Amino acid sequence: MPVASATRRRTGRAVAAAFPYRLTLARARTEIAQAYLAARGSLEELKAREKAVEMAREALRLAELRYDAGIATWVEVQSASAAALEAEAGRIQSAANLLLRLMELNHAVGNG
Repeated sequence: MPVASATRRRTGRAVAAAFPYRLTLARARTEIAQAYLAARGSLEELKAREKAVEMAREALRLAELRYDAGIATWVEVQSASAAALEAEAGRIQSAANLLLRLMELNHAVGNG
């Protein structure tokens, strides 16, 4: 039985040696998955912000038309303009966040 015992010891050492590799691989997969989900979430947020910008611009256009027709005040136009600028700032921030998430994903897969 010394041969079987030696074989078991070698097998045990091989399994023990492979454990850190498997652990590292599992961590890398987790990091990649998390980075991917974060990037995907940022992309969805950007899409929503782009829609908000479209809506705010349309609201501004309508406010300007109402002002030109004499049925809205300049304050309403300025309020719509401020809302459009705020929506655009949110879109820009979302785009920056997406770029950061994509950089993190690129790093997680080993390209950076």
